[in-house]
Amino acid sequence: MLLVKILGFFKGKIKLIVALGDMAIVYIVLGLGSFIVSRVGIGLNISVFLFDIVVVIYFIIILFFLGRYSVFNNKMRRMLIIFIIIDSILTAIILVVFSPLLTRFQLLLKAVILFFLSILLIYLWQNIFNKFIIDKIPRKKILILEMNDEIIKYLPILSSPSSPYKVIGYLTEEIESINNHIPNSCPLIGRTSQLLEVVRQYDIDVIVYMESINSIQQEGGNNFEKKAVLELVEELENKICIELLTKDYSFINNRNYFYNNYSYNILKRLMDCMIAITLLFVTLPVSVLTAIAIKYDSSGPVFYIQIRNGKNNKKFKIIKFRSMIENAEKNGAVWAEELDYRITRVGKFIRATRIDELPQLWNVLHGDMSIIGPRPERPEFVTELSEKIPYYFLRSKINPGITGWAQVNYRYGASVDDARRKLEFDLYYLLNRSIILDIQILFRTLTVVVTRFGAR
Repeated sequence: MLLVKILGFFKGKIKLIVALGDMAIVYIVLGLGSFIVSRVGIGLNISVFLFDIVVVIYFIIILFFLGRYSVFNNKMRRMLIIFIIIDSILTAIILVVFSPLLTRFQLLLKAVILFFLSILLIYLWQNIFNKFIIDKIPRKKILILEMNDEIIKYLPILSSPSSPYKVIGYLTEEIESINNHIPNSCPLIGRTSQLLEVVRQYDIDVIVYMESINSIQQEGGNNFEKKAVLELVEELENKICIELLTKDYSFINNRNYFYNNYSYNILKRLMDCMIAITLLFVTLPVSVLTAIAIKYDSSGPVFYIQIRNGKNNKKFKIIKFRSMIENAEKNGAVWAEELDYRITRVGKFIRATRIDELPQLWNVLHGDMSIIGPRPERPEFVTELSEKIPYYFLRSKINPGITGWAQVNYRYGASVDDARRKLEFDLYYLLNRSIILDIQILFRTLTVVVTRFGAR
């Protein structure tokens, strides 16, 4: 089932071509490594090359969970080297532990070859793909029905080089009042009343709309897809745009966000407990050293206990390693700031590496939190944010988490605007949550820890 879902993810041509290129490179590198190590030790047999196929599949699955094939935007391209380094290390461990017949020296040599050559060749392959191949891939042709300011704002996303869509133009009945801010890449090609004629003339694949779905259904038949701008932004950016959502609340109602998938909930709870117990055991030495460092660095307790809002806004006590000076909020709750004077020397390090979050594993075992979900917010901030941000209340429909889709996609939140942007990712998780997405978030959290993304 897991493999079927992953394969279904690669139905888009761009993702499939990139993944096949990665697979070919990794297998060639492993084959080259096997050939080289055969010169410095015992010979090889067919079992080594068959095992290499397993390693290639493992390598691609890890890249998938790290987010290599999710969104092809500039941020993901910058993260490519980090993805490959993490993947190469994890794959090298598999090689050294499980590879058949080879000596320890041969395994280490093959792992080193995999590490360096995979980084170099996949990075080179991605650049070749971006420069020479991506523009040659056929894309679905988009026709926009009734242009407005919201759609204009998202045109760069719809027509980006990595998008599987190509914007052909738009239709409107108000030709006399055309918006001058519409880019030349999206020309006016007719009136809305000419919809079917334009669809046939330009061989349109997708009609994009804002609020006119009923008229499209009546006129369009089944000759083309009908998608809201909200759907396309979700597909291309992996978030739910709040500005667009205010125009189409039925989008959430139709997705049954409140539906309880009992098998998923049980499996996720089991995964939460297993991960929490494992991490508490594995990170025990780190926790002990952190506690000693906090006591040595500044006066005050080792742990910081604070009231947070959980599922359905039920309050609970969250546990963290203290990273600020004692009585940091004696004058009331405030957002953490860049270069916040309240953060101690040890606090800067444990925040950057997320070590301060480790005690929350006890909250997970207690059932107040999950490993993955929206971050639990303080009651004072929840009241303020619920008044200023539409749909903020929806994030309380599930257990809060130590890490989550918003945490791995957006920087540390320190303002109402940051909370609004993070909510877009929380809503995406709320509407798309699955074990596959949970595992992907876990791997993406590794990159957050390595790059210190969002630390404050």
